[in-house]
Amino acid sequence: MRYGRVIILCFLVAAGFGASLLGAADTSGSYRVVHGWPELPDGFALGEVSGVAVDSHNRVCIFHRGDRPILCFDGATGKILASWGDGMFSKPHGLRIDDKDNLWVTDVGHHQVYKFSRNGDLLMSLGAKDVPGLDRNHFNRPTDVAVAPTGEFYVSDGYGNSRVAKFSAQGEFMLDWGTKGDQPGEFDTPHNIALDAQGRVYVADRGNSRVQVFDGSGKFLYQWKSPELGRPWGHTVAVAKTGDVYVTDILGSRVQKFVKATLKP
Repeated sequence: MRYGRVIILCFLVAAGFGASLLGAADTSGSYRVVHGWPELPDGFALGEVSGVAVDSHNRVCIFHRGDRPILCFDGATGKILASWGDGMFSKPHGLRIDDKDNLWVTDVGHHQVYKFSRNGDLLMSLGAKDVPGLDRNHFNRPTDVAVAPTGEFYVSDGYGNSRVAKFSAQGEFMLDWGTKGDQPGEFDTPHNIALDAQGRVYVADRGNSRVQVFDGSGKFLYQWKSPELGRPWGHTVAVAKTGDVYVTDILGSRVQKFVKATLKP
């Protein structure tokens, strides 16, 4: 169980950070670990936790590489409220929850994106299972999803491809942009994607150690790249309701905050 406890600690840190972005910020600036949270069944240990998100009912959902890969807990008590996904996934990766409390996950092993209801009903799947590709019907190890209030969504596609793909709320392919490279609008492992209230698309371009920002049609607007920024990694870009942007840096082992006043228009 030692391995499981280590993963739980990492999960708690991520869950607390995610909750602060949803508006439940601890203004004192201090956090503490809640020991014994979450409540796991006897003998059950989490695998690698690749995604965590909080819904509007304070349900904390995780995506992990083990049995019952999607688990949702009560945020206050840590009790398991739902679990599903056994046998569905090859290598869990990204997890997002939209404003209707639907769960979106990416599977870099099966090259697919899934949308679930908060109760675990499969609402949509995109990509051909176990068939990588670069077109409107295929992904190559997609990493993350960002969902707009309109229901349109963006996929960072990701490890095998070097693009962002945009889809309608019904899952119809709309457009994509990006190729392998280091110039504006090009990517080297687009690993994470997020949206702000103005519809700008923030892409953590991991291999190029930068964050690129686009409009909703894929037009390059600007980028953040500097020694201070380091190397964006993991689920690394989060946009708060205030408009502030948070970026994690794996090289510096830190989280950086970009306040709204410093963002380019």
